[in-house]
Amino acid sequence: MNLPIHDLFRPAVLGTLEVPNRFVASAVHLGGASAKGTLPPLLAARWEALAAGGAGTVIPGAAFVEPRGRFFPGQWNLGEDAREGDVQDLSRRIHRQGARLVVQLAHGGFLGHPELRDGRTWGPSEGTAPTSPLPVQALEERDLEDILDTFAASALRALRGGADGVQIHAAHGTLPMQFLSPRHNRRSDRFGGSPENRRLFLQSLVRRVREALGPTLPLWVKLSFREEVPGGYDEPEGIAAALCCLDAGADALELSSGSHYSLPPLRPTRVGIAAGSSEAPFAPFARELRRLRPHAPLILTGGLRSLEVMASLLQEGVCDAFGLGRPLLAEPDLVNRWREDDARPAACISCNACLKGSDEELRDCPVMRDKTEVFWGAQDLD
Repeated sequence: MNLPIHDLFRPAVLGTLEVPNRFVASAVHLGGASAKGTLPPLLAARWEALAAGGAGTVIPGAAFVEPRGRFFPGQWNLGEDAREGDVQDLSRRIHRQGARLVVQLAHGGFLGHPELRDGRTWGPSEGTAPTSPLPVQALEERDLEDILDTFAASALRALRGGADGVQIHAAHGTLPMQFLSPRHNRRSDRFGGSPENRRLFLQSLVRRVREALGPTLPLWVKLSFREEVPGGYDEPEGIAAALCCLDAGADALELSSGSHYSLPPLRPTRVGIAAGSSEAPFAPFARELRRLRPHAPLILTGGLRSLEVMASLLQEGVCDAFGLGRPLLAEPDLVNRWREDDARPAACISCNACLKGSDEELRDCPVMRDKTEVFWGAQDLD
């Protein structure tokens, strides 16, 4: 079988966005933003380095849309007009490397470090946060309307700042995913109860952002197909949520699975992934969605390590592009290495050491630190 490896490096169209190749630097939290969420030049340079390293599309780590939605220290802020300049700097950097910038917008709901939450947090229903001992305060309907508006306003800031598109983060346990969950959404109003009602917040969110952007500007959604917790939602409901997003106006989906509060073997950043048989653990979800919506633009992320596996998935028609997270922390210039005919699999060993650093300092791969330090420093072009 002649695999279309070279097709991975050719331009493509994802929804309404033309991209230079099929490699996407998927959003990974690097830390480093200020206490107020301002974007320092060194953090922007890290994301620029991923574009310089060959990724055709860069999705920076999640930007929070309001203070209640911040779930990591060192996370950047797009919830106020003053932060539009941060996007301008970031878009200038990404574009001068010939890549596309898609800004990911997020609300953490009950996720988050206790120090960020002033002794409480918010979610679909009252209870205790699964990631901390904080009590969860149920969001009222007027709160939900405000959150929908903040997403729309943040999306417009991203576009005014020069971003090529925006992505709604509805994966890994963020607020839209919490509403999908029968375990965490025990509401009795129109946003809770049946699976259809539990999808309503996500559906409303996609529609509100689509209305703000207009009919043609790129709007992507990142979605977990399974919650991967006892009593959580499973694949059929995840597939239904994906179809709901497409029907509400999303023009591309990035597919993942699990949450930050799943047990470690079932979290999105799974350990023990190696090139070959253990790659692409979420590909079955993409196959099922492709069967139901043959022409929906799909980006598969999670556990991708080799050109052969990605080319095979592309040839099979499973997805249209490939999201890389941890492999690019280990090798920021991985796509360029592959393009230059060094087809060895990614050096990433899926140990998750890159995720254990301080949020106040920029994270990297400690296994490959000597190599990455040279590359990161060389890319600070300003």
